[in-house]
Amino acid sequence: MTDEIDVTKPIELIVLVVKDRAARCRQPNQQVITLKATEAYSTVPGLVVSVNLKKSWQFKGHPYLSGHIASMRVDAEALGLPPLAVEVVGTWDSTEAYPDDVENDDNAAIKDRTIKANIARVPRPSCVVQQVLPGFDTDELIAEGNDPIVEANELREKGAYVEARQLLHDLLAQDLRCLDAHAHLGSMMFTIDPRQALNHYEVGVKIGELALGNSFQGVLSWRDIDNRPFLRCLHGYSLCLWKLERFVKSVEAFRHILYLNPMDEMDINSMIPDVLAQHAYTDNEY
Repeated sequence: MTDEIDVTKPIELIVLVVKDRAARCRQPNQQVITLKATEAYSTVPGLVVSVNLKKSWQFKGHPYLSGHIASMRVDAEALGLPPLAVEVVGTWDSTEAYPDDVENDDNAAIKDRTIKANIARVPRPSCVVQQVLPGFDTDELIAEGNDPIVEANELREKGAYVEARQLLHDLLAQDLRCLDAHAHLGSMMFTIDPRQALNHYEVGVKIGELALGNSFQGVLSWRDIDNRPFLRCLHGYSLCLWKLERFVKSVEAFRHILYLNPMDEMDINSMIPDVLAQHAYTDNEY
């Protein structure tokens, strides 16, 4: 309870839902708390924030805190989430995927020399990352067409941004591993505030990478739809870095996508030359 919190000491909280100057958060012990802070609007679900507290209280049995957010960070391990499952579903062989010589520079999917070296002629496991839509069974979604992500996109297209954002936040409040919610929230903020969009995407990227581990050598095909939420997060993350003119990190991120998805359905290779040349990102271009 909040009467057990020492307001004289900073506290770390995990952000779940953001509303202007307040954020619904949880402590590592899973207690859900509402934080009142002027900086709350700049946070995103999945960030870990350090708060210098002013006071604590309860209202209708729900705990509240007020204070100043001193720092925020992306830290997937600190979220205490079960890693997403990664299933091996087959083998990806570049000699089958690319019938021509993989050293052929005319092959648009492998122009970047770093990627050519990575894919080589070595079979790799073809994998699928678990897609999480809390409260929904994916088989039922396909059968009934009842997809909350699709619903959020439809609301956004109608101009109902507040409702779309709330729906995506509600999914993350149930399970921060809903990578598609992170990706679509990032997309909503990309033009308005690329730094905040970057945070949305990066949280999704780090949660996905936590499941893959440091030694992952598999392929995540875009054709397997369960891989798309993670690949969308990576794509948005790379674009944000480019838009913010963090060119070196952007190239690294784009090359990482190509290593994971060498078939390049997202046309990453068309972007890399511009980032390498440090051309400014243009919204109408990609």
